[in-house]
Amino acid sequence: MKRHIAYGLSLLCLVLALGACGDTTEEPAAGDEANNTANNTANNAGNNAVNNTPEPCTDGPECVGSAYPQWELSDFQPASERFEQVYGPAAFEAKVTVVALLAGWCPFCQRQAMMLEQLDQELDGEGVDVNFVVVNAINADTDEYRENLLYVRGEDGELTVDENGELVERCTAPMFQDVEAVDAWGMHNGQKDDIIVYGADGTVKQYFGKDDGVLSLSTAEGYAELKQAVLDAMP
Repeated sequence: MKRHIAYGLSLLCLVLALGACGDTTEEPAAGDEANNTANNTANNAGNNAVNNTPEPCTDGPECVGSAYPQWELSDFQPASERFEQVYGPAAFEAKVTVVALLAGWCPFCQRQAMMLEQLDQELDGEGVDVNFVVVNAINADTDEYRENLLYVRGEDGELTVDENGELVERCTAPMFQDVEAVDAWGMHNGQKDDIIVYGADGTVKQYFGKDDGVLSLSTAEGYAELKQAVLDAMP
């Protein structure tokens, strides 16, 4: 009888031992779980970054290397040598050219025009000869909106004059009025606030598009970025 009891106890111990050996799953330590979570998050972020990387621009007037669209529009800049003449990019060949797509009704665009004038003068003082060109939006085709790009207005809304009674100019670069029959903005595949830097060979060197974030020339960073793009485009 004792032998049977001892034998039964031995079998029970063996079953329990085997059961314990079969359960080999271990709870991860807190540190291991945190590391696994961090690694998974990093891997997912890396995969998302790869999957969301925009395709390089290869076909379009906004792509690097694309030729200057050959439009012709009327220059409404009184300070321009070609004031009231109809012409276009063919007149800017063999020189780095900056084209800004602005709208005279837009205060931000008015400030951009002023900063383009400042950069133009700064580069000229450094011996860097560059064309600066503004194309006014089709929906800003009025005398008042064109004046908003050309001149500074006071708080009363009237055009501001200096001590000599001369109008205070906002920008002296050639300014063209876009029209539906031409649609220069469309030829550039552009939007308001876009700025394009063309090389002396007449091709895009850098396109600051709205989809990439507006390049604000009123900030030191934006101003410096456009200046460097111009310098990089110099032959």
